[in-house]
Amino acid sequence: MPPSLPWSELAFGLKEEDADLLLDTFKALKISKSDQAQCTVCTDPSPHNMRKRILLCACRICQLGMPYARCPWRGKRLQCGRHNVVDVFQNGAHVTALRHPRPPSLTRAMKDFAKEMADQGLKPARIRSGLLRKFELCTSSLPYL
Repeated sequence: MPPSLPWSELAFGLKEEDADLLLDTFKALKISKSDQAQCTVCTDPSPHNMRKRILLCACRICQLGMPYARCPWRGKRLQCGRHNVVDVFQNGAHVTALRHPRPPSLTRAMKDFAKEMADQGLKPARIRSGLLRKFELCTSSLPYL
């Protein structure tokens, strides 16, 4: 069995929205693994699960800086399934400190609004135009659905 990685703590006990804001400040990343395991995030003694996600660097600048190897940065996000408390960890460092501009992404409020409209049976074009009107966006700044 491989040795465990020396994870450094970034944040403990965050709300889900705050953890999303923290992860938005990072370079581009992708989820490489998503598992459920016994919860170690909260102090609730009853047995319940947590969501464990391993994050990898997906930054284009890191790929260009080291074309034949992966960026050594890794992240870990643990979320309690019962209380929605999140812990965030990281390991390693990025190849470069330069940041590539991230494409626009849907915020939690936009996702909730789109889900609400989809539950009503509206088509994607109608949902997209509804997002444009409600959040006062221009077509170039609206992320993909």
